[in-house]
Amino acid sequence: MTGARVILVEDDPSLRRFVAMALSDLGVDLVPCGDVPDAIAALSAGPARLVITDLMLPGEPGSTLVARLHQDAALRGNARVVVFSAGLTPQLNTELTRLGVWRQLHKPVPLAELRACVSEALAEAPTALAEAPAAPPAGGAFGANQALFEKFRAACLLQFADDVRRGDAACQAEDAPALRRLAHSLVSVLSILGHTEAAAVAARIETLEAAGGTTPLWDEWALLRQALRALAPPDQYSSPADT
Repeated sequence: MTGARVILVEDDPSLRRFVAMALSDLGVDLVPCGDVPDAIAALSAGPARLVITDLMLPGEPGSTLVARLHQDAALRGNARVVVFSAGLTPQLNTELTRLGVWRQLHKPVPLAELRACVSEALAEAPTALAEAPAAPPAGGAFGANQALFEKFRAACLLQFADDVRRGDAACQAEDAPALRRLAHSLVSVLSILGHTEAAAVAARIETLEAAGGTTPLWDEWALLRQALRALAPPDQYSSPADT
């Protein structure tokens, strides 16, 4: 599969990093996109063998891209489409299949499952991916690859400082949808890293925003913010208010 062009549509930097690390030794040409217009531009610039897209994205949802590719055979070309989301339901899976989605992966997807999916999508049989790990890993999504897990974790800890700033900005602007998008990404990242309690708080923010809650939403952010600050390196906070 050397050189196969893969379009990744994901707005969260940590999850883009996870996918890039997961596929780093598969020889693919990974093209990261932060939203639907970026993805359409990347597809218009040249053919791809695979499109992996999240559903919750800033601006247009990933389902818009899926529908566009279903309708526009020239844009899609021979690319297979994989949806990569934490919000999958049986009803949604049925609709996505109707729109030509080849496979759905539920976030946080284990490393081996993601690699096997990409290998199969690019018509190359997976190698050594079916081997069971000898012992439970520190980061379940990474299988037994402890070194890769540690590399991903270090990058995420640096990202958390920026996540705190983004969350604070959303709260100050009373932008509940922006806070929900951030929480949606953090559910997967925190779950991958094994911080299940913090992931549960992020999930509650998603649920509250969907239900129209506001005051509880900001309270939950205060809890999540505290957890992220405890994880991020102290030197990432430069302003007096963050120390």
